[in-house]
Amino acid sequence: MKQSIITTSALGMLSTLVFAGTTEVEMASNPANDGFSGARRPISNPTLFDLALPTTNVHPLFIYHGLPGRINTTAAAEDLALGGDVELYALQFEIALNERLSIVAAKDGYVVMDPDATLTDQSGFANLGLGMKYAFLLDPVSETVISGTLSFELPTGNSDVFQGEGDGAANLILSGLKLVDDWQFAGGIGCQIPFSDEQSTSGWMSAHVSYEVCSWFIPLVEVNWFRVIDAGNGVEPQTRRLLQVCRARNTPILTFVNKMDREVQAPLDLMDEIERELGMTVVPFTWPVGMGK
Repeated sequence: MKQSIITTSALGMLSTLVFAGTTEVEMASNPANDGFSGARRPISNPTLFDLALPTTNVHPLFIYHGLPGRINTTAAAEDLALGGDVELYALQFEIALNERLSIVAAKDGYVVMDPDATLTDQSGFANLGLGMKYAFLLDPVSETVISGTLSFELPTGNSDVFQGEGDGAANLILSGLKLVDDWQFAGGIGCQIPFSDEQSTSGWMSAHVSYEVCSWFIPLVEVNWFRVIDAGNGVEPQTRRLLQVCRARNTPILTFVNKMDREVQAPLDLMDEIERELGMTVVPFTWPVGMGK
């Protein structure tokens, strides 16, 4: 598995299959922030990449992801039919306690998985994410903001939609915003640190550039980069759920262990855990020569 993923969004389009529509409703005005009245919220990494400026707002969110008609897998001789879609309905909000400090609720919502074949329909709640944002540089004259956010993702979601796993995680985020006439430049960098060894520690960076041609036409480009910093150890909760689905559908199972280029659990211990946790008899096809460094 590749440890780095880059996604690009141009003119508000996330990809050919993923679309996000957002509407922001301003709830209160802060005179100290009037110089940022034209600031626009990023859209393509909605639960992590937020506007650096503390404000009070409500942010409805809808994401539609179309699933491919067929998927290739080494676990079956032929491509498996899939199709269908995944939809997310969410409501993010932020409450400014003062011009520099705000409470943010960046992740919540309801997930509907509607595949056409192979997998079964599922629905359930996503995890909850809540934290604080503080702008330690706030200059309305130069229209510049740099802020830090500490948020916690609570495993309150449903495992049927691959949520509610592990013991939760902390997100450490640094965000910046700069307005220059009709141009907006924004960036963010952060890492997600899980509270359990089963999940991976990951890092990300996002960038946003937009230009206001007029009030109803604002072309933009966004780039997002994600990387696994430290692999989790052992069988992850979502793997257990996937095995349940495969067995219910009598789908052949072939298990791969990735991230062996990092310091992770020893191969023999991994084999023992796969047999113990997943009820599978393990026969290795290949064997890693060393790991990590």
